[in-house]
Amino acid sequence: AHACVASTNKNVRLSVATVIYNVCHTQPDVLAVLDVAKDVLAARTYEGEAIRRVLVGVGTLCLKSVTAKAHAQGLHLHTLVEFAASPFDAVTKQTAKEVYAALQ
Repeated sequence: AHACVASTNKNVRLSVATVIYNVCHTQPDVLAVLDVAKDVLAARTYEGEAIRRVLVGVGTLCLKSVTAKAHAQGLHLHTLVEFAASPFDAVTKQTAKEVYAALQ
């Protein structure tokens, strides 16, 4: 998945985000998923829908698992969520605020 994070193809980027979103609702290797999510949020090349999916995935993991939350805090995801959402619509920004709160 890391190899696809930097893709210049919009459909590949959306697919990466969708995989993160979908995997977060199963029993994933949470540490690896959060590592990829960090790369996506930091990339600044993803569209709003993709960022929203990643944010929902991250928020879901952090609410489901104290281990995931601790790892996300260690990755400093709280510093990326609102920044990654800032260029997008109000729904994406609100999602980022909720994920930020879940990371606290």
